[in-house]
Amino acid sequence: MDPMLDIMEQRDRADTWIVGPDTGVSSMIIWSVMKGVPYQQFFPSPPHDPYDFGRCYRLLELIPSWKQRLPEVAQHYPEWGPLIEQWPRLEDMYRAAVRAVVIEGDRQGFRFREFSEMDDLMRHLRPV
Repeated sequence: MDPMLDIMEQRDRADTWIVGPDTGVSSMIIWSVMKGVPYQQFFPSPPHDPYDFGRCYRLLELIPSWKQRLPEVAQHYPEWGPLIEQWPRLEDMYRAAVRAVVIEGDRQGFRFREFSEMDDLMRHLRPV
């Protein structure tokens, strides 16, 4: 695929995503930093729970080139730093939890072990 077409496709995805239903404060922060658009709505907090993280995760799955740029978010918003350092670990935990729901049929919501551990880690990484 032509690299320029891929860049244009990712821009289109990003522009469509921001007006869609799978957004939250933390994922909009990532979007704003990646797009160079100042964020002016709420306090630019990192994801507070696995639900918030899931929205960020899905955004980065939609636009994979942004994942390597996550340190830029911490440059703009230092309170994101500890969480971004643990991003690969949080992704692994998130995928394991989703797998438990989708593949193993655990429909107990986000109360099972993987999400509980993920939530504990995220709480530990949040600024006080």
